[in-house]
Amino acid sequence: MYNFFVSIASYKDPELRFTIDSVLLNARRPEIVRIVVCQQDHPDRFITYNHPNVELLNFNYVDSQGVCWARNQICKRYLDEPYFLQLDSHMALVKNWDDIILEQISVVKSKGHAKVIFAAYPTTYTLKNGERTFYNPYNPRTVLREDNVFKFHTGTGGDNNFNEPIPSPYLNAGFMFGDGTFYVDCGYDPEIYFEGEELLNTVKAFTHGYDLFNPSIHISWHLYKDWSASKEDRDSWPLHYKEEDDRLREIRHWERHNKSKNKLIEIFSGMRPEKLGTIRTIQDYESYIGRAILKNKNDNC
Repeated sequence: MYNFFVSIASYKDPELRFTIDSVLLNARRPEIVRIVVCQQDHPDRFITYNHPNVELLNFNYVDSQGVCWARNQICKRYLDEPYFLQLDSHMALVKNWDDIILEQISVVKSKGHAKVIFAAYPTTYTLKNGERTFYNPYNPRTVLREDNVFKFHTGTGGDNNFNEPIPSPYLNAGFMFGDGTFYVDCGYDPEIYFEGEELLNTVKAFTHGYDLFNPSIHISWHLYKDWSASKEDRDSWPLHYKEEDDRLREIRHWERHNKSKNKLIEIFSGMRPEKLGTIRTIQDYESYIGRAILKNKNDNC
């Protein structure tokens, strides 16, 4: 019986095999871990992975419709595992990560939290000339900062002042774990393109009665993009909306973004209540974080 459903969405990512290896090799009990990967790439570059616990869903990158579409493909493969772990495809996990996650969940459930989700921005690793460098671990505390994407998004920093899980205002999508029922209650909407994915995850989970936390222990590293890098380096990054990829698609990225943005505004304005839970309201979430999601539904998002 599998305990963990591990979701990995990958877009033309050369670190995918390394990430899968890290999940399996660093689990204390890899036999209870089931991994489903949505691999979006040129068919000639699809990796194979000969392991009974790994399922690869292969899509030509031209047919890809964005990150939430990819995660939706993975959601369809969920088989009622008790817990889930959602990762980006360029990550590394610590030794015995499965025991650590179960302990974190146990701590908050012992305090009366029935349904829980954890998320955090992981510690950094870098990759230069084929060599990975892993930064020193830190405890990730999620904070909100003002931005032009729905007025805010998450930031994080090292914070070693807590030794138990703490409430979080937000769920980032690249490293998230908790009760597997999340994929039933809050399944991914394939029409959401990219921006708004994490805020919608958060509000869905909160309104379905999930309590949100930051873990109190380092669990993972993430290969972040260096936006100060040279143009030559940036041009090599595998981005879904790059012109050379996107021009091959019938629906362009800005069309998907605009449709997605309008749908999100409708959801957060209360016009699509069926898209959220009924245990808590949007207003309850706004009270929880101390600010409005949308100051004006006609504002740019």
